[in-house]
Amino acid sequence: MNTIQLIGRPTTDPDLPYTPTGIATTTLPMAVPRRTRYSQDQPPDYGAEVTLGAPARPVARSVT
Repeated sequence: MNTIQLIGRPTTDPDLPYTPTGIATTTLPMAVPRRTRYSQDQPPDYGAEVTLGAPARPVARSVT
């Protein structure tokens, strides 16, 4: 299994919608700071973390 660690700040509260078949999905927008060799001020990278299935509910609860 591949893993990734994103250390950043959530930009909004996570959404917890369900698919038409009843599968929970969580979408969590995040701002992740850029790491540079020289400490220059860089804007953060924005992205969204999406979780499907059983892990979606604990992710939504733990971030809010």
